[in-house]
Amino acid sequence: MKKEAHICRESFAIKPLNSLSYEIVNMSVRILNVFSQEDLAEFKKIMEEVAKTRYVL
Repeated sequence: MKKEAHICRESFAIKPLNSLSYEIVNMSVRILNVFSQEDLAEFKKIMEEVAKTRYVL
């Protein structure tokens, strides 16, 4: 079960609803691949703040 959980964390599918969303998701993934760990941690904080102000978590 541990192996399956690890695989699940590494592979998932995002299915955007329209072509613009699809482009944004692809661009985001390419950008995230070049971020340092520190950049990713900061980005995560920013996204959490955005989510708090826009959506109920």
